[in-house]
Amino acid sequence: MVPLDNIKEQLFDVCRQHVDERIFHLQETMRNTQDAVKDESKSSVGDKYETTRAMLHLENEQHAIQLNEALKLKKTLDLLPRTNFASVQPGALVNTSQGHFFFSISIGKITLAKKQYFAASIASPIGQAFINKTKGDSILFKSINYKIKGIQ
Repeated sequence: MVPLDNIKEQLFDVCRQHVDERIFHLQETMRNTQDAVKDESKSSVGDKYETTRAMLHLENEQHAIQLNEALKLKKTLDLLPRTNFASVQPGALVNTSQGHFFFSISIGKITLAKKQYFAASIASPIGQAFINKTKGDSILFKSINYKIKGIQ
């Protein structure tokens, strides 16, 4: 296995940090919502209590769905191969005529060392356009031509 270059490792780290922060904030929000339900049950009675409690419960369910999605992203990121590639695969860093793509998880633009990288899932439309392409290939996506200059 070829060791990763520093930029690619940093991209992995930024993606991991993004997911970890999302998980932390969702867990914190869920704890706060649960505390609000407890406080509401101590101080309220009647229909207002039931409505507020139901709304907080629905809010917590939405946060639980978001947390589950964030945990899936974390697992996806953890399972990505940390190697260099000859063709575009999950975990590949791709240098094109139109910029740099890191096919990992979809979090958008990342700036490292004054360069812009775009983190996208291989399952995204652009990821599907690039999958299995190699250095020298051209891809037409949304009327933009991308020529692959290199893949790591």
